[in-house]
Amino acid sequence: MKYYDYNFELGDKLKELRTRSGKTIEQISELVSCDPRTISNYERGMMPRVSIYHRYLDALGVSDSERIDLVQLAYGRR
Repeated sequence: MKYYDYNFELGDKLKELRTRSGKTIEQISELVSCDPRTISNYERGMMPRVSIYHRYLDALGVSDSERIDLVQLAYGRR
């Protein structure tokens, strides 16, 4: 993974949303069906895979408008 494959703004936002939801990394990883390290990596800014990212946003219960902003933040720069 190269430095430019990281989006620290996105990672910070995902961690903020998870913390606000009251869920732990382990709880989210169970809901998303992935390893907790994957969630941790995303919250540190690693660019998420599309399939996991949408399940992650579902698990956080983000609104439609937040989802649009987060998808744009994740993939709009590519």
